Amino acid sequence: MKRKHPNESFFVTEAAALPQFGTGKAAEILGIPIWRLQKFLDSRQYNLSPEGKLGSGRGSRRVFSQEDLHRIALANWLVKDGFAPQFVGSVVQQLNDNEVGVYLNHEGEETSLGVAFYRGEDGPVARVYAVQRSPALGQKNSPFYRLDLEDVFAEVDRRIRKSE
Repeated sequence: MKRKHPNESFFVTEAAALPQFGTGKAAEILGIPIWRLQKFLDSRQYNLSPEGKLGSGRGSRRVFSQEDLHRIALANWLVKDGFAPQFVGSVVQQLNDNEVGVYLNHEGEETSLGVAFYRGEDGPVARVYAVQRSPALGQKNSPFYRLDLEDVFAEVDRRIRKSE
């Protein structure tokens, strides 16, 4: 049996991705004014909050991860398309980190996701779908709105790369 060198650790893991963008930088990357970013975060209807916060109370700093920026960009896109804040918040809440980051399909391949809105008895219903299986528009029981999340996230990711 081969012995491990005493300096080798068998508990080697990758470092966790930490939030890395302050409020000003986040607003710049998102292409929105700081007041709009604050409104998204302070309004409970949107269900948005940054992943990190440095300190507490007055003078504390909000810190955002790439996934936070993706969620806020999605909220901003939907608000611009005329959806109400409460509905936007319910859509954002449905998406977890895997859906705003890299998603692996059943075959283990990376794929993009989208969100489609259908008419429901109590108002619009949002469903997440794999882009390769995009629901058709204009047919019976088809969505009235469809958005590939990559369309939203690509510009955010480009601005992040540019800022590094």
